[in-house]
Amino acid sequence: MKIPGLSVAAIGTCLIAGCASSTTEAVMRLDPARAASVGLGEVVVTNASGVESDTLVQTMTAAIRDKIEECATGNVPTRFEVTVTEMKGQNAAKTMLLGDSNRARGSVKLIDMASGATIGDYDLNHSKGSGGIIGMIALADAERNMGNAFGDQICDKVIAGR
Repeated sequence: MKIPGLSVAAIGTCLIAGCASSTTEAVMRLDPARAASVGLGEVVVTNASGVESDTLVQTMTAAIRDKIEECATGNVPTRFEVTVTEMKGQNAAKTMLLGDSNRARGSVKLIDMASGATIGDYDLNHSKGSGGIIGMIALADAERNMGNAFGDQICDKVIAGR
């Protein structure tokens, strides 16, 4: 049986295609005039997801901190309090056969460390789906992937205001 090249390409695309979705909703918007002065003081991650994990807080803290170090370059030390309220990693077998996703929801509060005042408060949501062997690999290490996604959202949507 001969399979046309276009069919093979279409099947291959379906097996490795993925999609990602992120939303960042302001509860209390960071004043754009103040955003340039935000500097990284500390990152505190709290797991309120109900998921029992020995590594979630540590892994997400490191991933978020690495991202925020790149964009929070101001002179006002700021504490980023991240609360993870939902965390779901892929099921590898399901990803291989049908496709699956990683999903995280939570919030971030920006606290001016000198005054203790909340200067920003945002709800964060990120989902990344994929399928097949490459999808399974791309979705591996959900805690780090979702930490990177939250860090990107904090930089792009909260600090840069895009």
